Amino acid sequence: MSPLPFLLLAVAGHQTPAPGNPSEARVLATVEAYHRAFEQRDLEALRPLFGPDLLVFEAGGIDRGRDAYLGHHLLPELKELSAWKTSGRALQVHVLGDFAYVTCAFTYEATFRSGKTARGQATETLVLASANGSWVIQHLHWSSRPLKLEKP
Repeated sequence: MSPLPFLLLAVAGHQTPAPGNPSEARVLATVEAYHRAFEQRDLEALRPLFGPDLLVFEAGGIDRGRDAYLGHHLLPELKELSAWKTSGRALQVHVLGDFAYVTCAFTYEATFRSGKTARGQATETLVLASANGSWVIQHLHWSSRPLKLEKP
């Protein structure tokens, strides 16, 4: 497969919603809050962004429910990290009535408490639902691969 589609996403940068579309702006604000809380490793800031019936697909695994995901998956993962940084994030927001989906591609660098570092490319798809004027993440599908470094 040609790397061109990924490169185009990376070059496109952050997709802002069209002016005058408040639903897209609110969806984008939720997703940006999720990314910010993840980068800060803040579980309490993440909790209200996820619906109670959250469904997460990651690396072939499935987590069912916000509390299970936060407590049994994400908490141990975040405890191992000392830093998480992303760059080149390219987002596209699509609102379909009371539901929305957001696609995202980015590169990341994870620094672990052990001193090891991992760099990679990641994609994620988030499905959100509108409830009582707020948008919450109902489904998250996250995939990554190691970043191929150019040889000198």
